[in-house]
Amino acid sequence: MFIQELKERERFMIWRKRNNIKLKDVAKYCGCGISTISQFENSQTKKLSDKYLIKYQDFIYKFEKGEIK
Repeated sequence: MFIQELKERERFMIWRKRNNIKLKDVAKYCGCGISTISQFENSQTKKLSDKYLIKYQDFIYKFEKGEIK
């Protein structure tokens, strides 16, 4: 399976695991509970709110730039 075929939530989870990022770190940055991120990544909720999705994307962007360790 190619990475392009993955769902958005799967890409987030794979990125997080490959970079050894803990759920609590993403949740803290986003300002939500660990369960919110976990449920999103594991398809237990239909959608992550736009507010948290933007924050999660921002976390990835800043981590990739080295602004977050």
